[in-house]
Amino acid sequence: SVIGVIINEDEQQQEIVERLTQDGYLKGSFPSVKSAVYVKFPVNNYVSVILGIRKIYPLMNSFIRKFRLNAYPFMEIYEKSNLYIITPLDNQDMFYVPEYHQLERKKQD
Repeated sequence: SVIGVIINEDEQQQEIVERLTQDGYLKGSFPSVKSAVYVKFPVNNYVSVILGIRKIYPLMNSFIRKFRLNAYPFMEIYEKSNLYIITPLDNQDMFYVPEYHQLERKKQD
């Protein structure tokens, strides 16, 4: 699992980017995708997040199996009042962090 912050890199956000980098965050970016499976779920509190996750993942997995989609990895993005669960249908390997690929290589050795 990876935890991070998603921000636009414009001049207004530059101070935040610098502070995060100083605090040890690594900088990365997501590729653009042509299509994805995603759900937007309203959240009001911690309980609604847990209930939403328990409800959304089985529905998404069922949809993916039904249409025989090649969808991975899953990402959860939290905003103030919404949870987005997204899984791309192309460029999937570009969503993994370098540490993931290093672990996979070690497993194969």
